[in-house]
Amino acid sequence: MNKVEQLEKLQARKVELLTIMAKSDKHALKCYKLGKKFQTQYPEEYAEYVAANEEYQQVERDINNLEFELSLEENGTESEGTAAATETEAEASTETEEPEGDKPEEESAGDEPMPEENTQSEEPEGEKPEE
Repeated sequence: MNKVEQLEKLQARKVELLTIMAKSDKHALKCYKLGKKFQTQYPEEYAEYVAANEEYQQVERDINNLEFELSLEENGTESEGTAAATETEAEASTETEEPEGDKPEEESAGDEPMPEENTQSEEPEGEKPEE
């Protein structure tokens, strides 16, 4: 299998994983609104979500690596030392990214309800503080 086919296969798997993670959105939102933990209310869904999320992150790294390799091949500038160093940099930069569909709120939902945001300013309107 060539790199383009691998890339297409990984992108299709990425979509499948997003679908799996999205299945639990309704229950996660319900738990969040009720102040309950998604993890304890729906443990099987939570485990499925976590497993899909972990695989999704690995697939994202693999896609990034393949895209990088393909770009090097297209440019014809691949040298082993430079490619290995840049590939390591690409991997490091993708580890901190949050994938689409990640639900950190749902995992911690129920700990404490989110406070209402205060949209009023501290100073009365029309008055400017003295300098």
